[in-house]
Amino acid sequence: MSRLLWQGRKALNTLLGALVLALIVYFGVLALADRNYGSVHLLLGNPSQATLVSTNASNYLMLKPEYALSYNRERGLPNWVSWQLNAAWLGDAPRQNNFRPDPALPSGWYRVTPANYTNSGFDRGHLLSSEDRGVSVAANAATFLMASIRDTCKKLSYRHQSFAG
Repeated sequence: MSRLLWQGRKALNTLLGALVLALIVYFGVLALADRNYGSVHLLLGNPSQATLVSTNASNYLMLKPEYALSYNRERGLPNWVSWQLNAAWLGDAPRQNNFRPDPALPSGWYRVTPANYTNSGFDRGHLLSSEDRGVSVAANAATFLMASIRDTCKKLSYRHQSFAG
């Protein structure tokens, strides 16, 4: 009888160990999803721990279907842009070239417009290349929202292109 009891306890301990391991994995995945806000674009992490709280104006997290970004209200520029890149995002959608303010910025925040670049000596530069979102017209157009655009120096950009060609 004691041998049967010992085997039963061993089986119970094995079962409990497997259950604990399953719970650790399950809650670990939930914690990771929560930390990355469930975004496929943040699977490798949130580089600056940006948050969805608008009072965090220098590191405001914006989640879009096409990418995620940290926005800096004071500078009017993204700190970083993160996106998933695989064949599912690529395609033949034409370049939209429709630079425009991002309506998803919190109410009361200044919205950078394409006119801000007129006669400034700077170009608008994509942090997420429009070519990486060719799956649809809407996905490509999302790369032209000004919240994901940085200023670039025309002379350096064009000089770099001449080395490539």
